[in-house]
Amino acid sequence: SKATVSVLNCYPTEHTHHTHTMGYRQALALASVCIAGLAAKDVPLCDTSCDAGCSAIPYNLHKATDAHCAPCAGGQTWWPCNVQNLCSCGAIEAETCVKSEAAPWWASWTDDDCAKCGVSISADLWPCNTADACTCTGGEPATPAPPVPPTPVPVPPTPTPTTPTPPTPMPTPTPPTTPTPPTPMPTPTPPTPPADALELGEWTAPTSETGEPATLNTHNGPYDLDHEDLKCYHDKYSDIVSKDADNWVSIESWRAFGLGAPVTTTIPDDVPLAGTSVSARDVNVATLQVSEGGVEKTIEAAVGFGHGVAHLKCGDCYLLKTSGTNLPDGSWIFNDANFDALIAYDKETRYAVIRTVDLATWSLEISDPALYYMIPLDGRIDHSTAPAYQPVDCAAVMAAAEH
Repeated sequence: SKATVSVLNCYPTEHTHHTHTMGYRQALALASVCIAGLAAKDVPLCDTSCDAGCSAIPYNLHKATDAHCAPCAGGQTWWPCNVQNLCSCGAIEAETCVKSEAAPWWASWTDDDCAKCGVSISADLWPCNTADACTCTGGEPATPAPPVPPTPVPVPPTPTPTTPTPPTPMPTPTPPTTPTPPTPMPTPTPPTPPADALELGEWTAPTSETGEPATLNTHNGPYDLDHEDLKCYHDKYSDIVSKDADNWVSIESWRAFGLGAPVTTTIPDDVPLAGTSVSARDVNVATLQVSEGGVEKTIEAAVGFGHGVAHLKCGDCYLLKTSGTNLPDGSWIFNDANFDALIAYDKETRYAVIRTVDLATWSLEISDPALYYMIPLDGRIDHSTAPAYQPVDCAAVMAAAEH
């Protein structure tokens, strides 16, 4: 059909496998965004040339919504309109994808992991890029069965004289055969890990822009993810990534990423707080696939906004790591048994990933939920905890997050 031809012209044949891309039944919906020679996973930017209205592509990595994308048709040129594979001209309906019955027995993915495979922009993501991982409805049409020939009308036979048939001799018994041993099961090949691991480098002590040691502190709310007036303060922007670069992540995009991360509490339920005057807070924590020293692992990091560190300015991101609040020797807190379990929990290693919105000073102020997730005892003791930090690419962080 014409609809099928338009899809094949837009998406090369090596990308039309049903586990990787949208099916043929969506060809008409995709016609408005087809461009000859476009890579299978890419959808062109939506702009003023679109008469059908700009809509968010399902399962896009920045979690852009229809409300975010709608202004692109009116001429908006900033996020999400300037980032590939966030918005499309006209709505794209994702196929329904579930874990394939042909998936190997050791497969750890679930139907939820496969859901994003219903759109072509996810073709290179795990598990969509794994053979026989997911099955999507609305794929290639089934091959029709061959036609059944008509049954001929029987013709009465012409009678002929018959000769008696001699009796059939008894067959010679066949000796029993030796059973063939079963073929051993092949050794399963372990699944390929996701390719979007965030590469970590050296951890160092944070400083202000002028080189003073920086310690963690609260900003009392204005840097929290849900604060409405977040902006780049002092008009000092990143020297590392420009605002028109593909890997620039806006405040709104980072906010959507953070608020889309699972919600947990700064202190788990099994840590008693009675008699401590400390209370648990809700915090958005992302699970990140990272590679450190050649070893891949996952870490959980609270997501927030905050001051810069050293040369980092608005638009840059950095990862923080702590192993507890700085507790002076002989502090009163060690003499209060109500704090024993909380002190032990406070010493565990935790992470936060921060998108810079302000200058780097000696007071390393970040979102309150992220602060109290990292050091739940902060506020009981003078603010003097210096974490370790390292710069990271904001877009790479979002790509490394488990969705």
